[in-house]
Amino acid sequence: MDEAIQAQACATKDLFIIALLKVNVSALIDNITKPPYKKLFNDQTNTFALYNNVQALRIVDNFVAQKNQAVQEKKN
Repeated sequence: MDEAIQAQACATKDLFIIALLKVNVSALIDNITKPPYKKLFNDQTNTFALYNNVQALRIVDNFVAQKNQAVQEKKN
């Protein structure tokens, strides 16, 4: 679920939600009956798009981890 929340937040064009993701991800799920949670997950949520968003997030996270590791190796 953590990945789904992050992926949906990254896929939105709402800068407020993106800022919450960066600063306080738990604020996105504090109350699942109101926004911002309802803006990310609602009757209009496309499960195929959600799946693809999660896959994209994993690719980006993996890429960033590899780059961070390369930088750390260079420092040593």
